[in-house]
Amino acid sequence: MDPLAFRGAEHHHTVNCASELSGHLTQVGHIGHAVFHPGRTQTPVARRFQENEIAGEVFVGRRAEVARVLADLAPDAGGRVSVIAGMGGVGKTALARRVAASAQEWFPGGVIWVDLPGDGEPVTAGPLVRAIGEQGGDFGRVLDDLADRGRAVLLVLDNVVTGVQARDLLPRRGPHRTLVTTRETPDLPHSRRLELPVLDPTASRTLLSQITGAQATNELASVCAGLPLALHIAAALLSDEPGLPAHELARQLLAAPGVEGYTAGERALAPVFDQSWQRLLRHSPEQARLLRLLCLVPEPEISTETAAHLANHTVDQVRVDLRSLRHAHLLQSTGLDRWSLHPLIRAHILTRAVPGLTSTHLHTAARRLIFYKRDDSRQARMGASPSRGESCGQGGPVQLGVGGRLHRGRE
Repeated sequence: MDPLAFRGAEHHHTVNCASELSGHLTQVGHIGHAVFHPGRTQTPVARRFQENEIAGEVFVGRRAEVARVLADLAPDAGGRVSVIAGMGGVGKTALARRVAASAQEWFPGGVIWVDLPGDGEPVTAGPLVRAIGEQGGDFGRVLDDLADRGRAVLLVLDNVVTGVQARDLLPRRGPHRTLVTTRETPDLPHSRRLELPVLDPTASRTLLSQITGAQATNELASVCAGLPLALHIAAALLSDEPGLPAHELARQLLAAPGVEGYTAGERALAPVFDQSWQRLLRHSPEQARLLRLLCLVPEPEISTETAAHLANHTVDQVRVDLRSLRHAHLLQSTGLDRWSLHPLIRAHILTRAVPGLTSTHLHTAARRLIFYKRDDSRQARMGASPSRGESCGQGGPVQLGVGGRLHRGRE
């Protein structure tokens, strides 16, 4: 924004340019040349949600999850905030839409859907006030007035990144409820949380079949790895190319770089994963480095000790970063000190670069892991208990492949 000049000004000023925008004017020099410093508050998009919005949507395999969230939002439930958390593309928004449609009768004040910007910065409440039907006023007082009149409101905050972004929007009292979707772990005290998993193989095949009208193959369901967005995209590709066999599409998706094959028109998997990846690079570059190193491991499960050898850190150091990656839903916990990467996340991250992490670094990390696994294998053959890393006695020895990635070979 160009500087704002004020002739003859003798004092500092604060200018409120609009109800949604404010900042400070700093006097420069004797004449009063002033510069506007914009705040970091963002403006969300808010609207009234209508039940007919879900008409025609294919939604399978989530009956238990819908029931669980509805129970949390019910008028007689003790909590006010319900959180749906999970990795990008797992269907958090679709679940929230289904819940919102089912719960509308509980909220005579309306269901207000809020699309939050993905930067995690605080947002203004003005759009929410207008979506409720008021022309202006303090958001908290508007909600309190509705509560006094028995007109409960359901706020759906979609794509929350940080607790700071959402806390000022949460109702302070009364019958109002808030439903949050997030791929992070925002600090929202007294909230009830649902970790949304991927679909099981049966639900995956059902989803593909319902969209395409044809029998889904195990191969195609498998390469989508239970991720609803990947399944929807695969189904769209089949529908768009009726002559394309499902098993051939599965082969093409596997052969394409990363997850680039999962693209149908405006729907694409790579940008969804990149939102999480870019945030990780900006805020936690060391964790981004660790995630890229974890992609070198050929097994589906990784121990904390294996990760420590890859990163050349102590187990206690690396465990902290592994937990943070899990909180960002880029890694899954499968047990005590055991972790796994979703196969599509792994495929995507393998195509991404980390500043300062060169091919030489990757090669060195892979060699550290090979020596560590060979040592474990020797201990096992000599009758000693192997360390807590992955067993190396199955599937042949670990070898170094192209690009520093490890793979299983044969003796």
